[in-house]
Amino acid sequence: VDTPPYLSDQLPTIFDHSDLVLVPCKASVFDALAIGGTLKLVKEAQDRRRQQGRPPLLAAIVINMVRNNKFVGEILDTLEAHQTHILRTKIKTRVIYERGPLLYGSVVTEKARLDDPKAYEEMVELALEVTEFLHTGGVV
Repeated sequence: VDTPPYLSDQLPTIFDHSDLVLVPCKASVFDALAIGGTLKLVKEAQDRRRQQGRPPLLAAIVINMVRNNKFVGEILDTLEAHQTHILRTKIKTRVIYERGPLLYGSVVTEKARLDDPKAYEEMVELALEVTEFLHTGGVV
């Protein structure tokens, strides 16, 4: 869920129809603090589901726009305080993420892979990790 604030009133409805909420967080302390509102809405949706006897709503944070791994370490404490799973895969800042969809339709096409193989590898790694997270019901 990466939405502008004016859409946040629609998030509970979206969460009610979701299996997984993946919350992106830029590699900065300010962003790590700012996702608290979204994660609060996720926790409320998780509580509603428990009360209704519905399957659990899974949630995870993916750290993106990483320029330097040193900064990731600095924000992990802040993110861990949210008590939401943090994915191992970190998405670095790459030009292809901005231009790839325009040039290739996606960053995981063969042409995009040839342009930036590391971005392709990040996306495959993220997809595999999310699939495993869903498959295990969030037990990692």
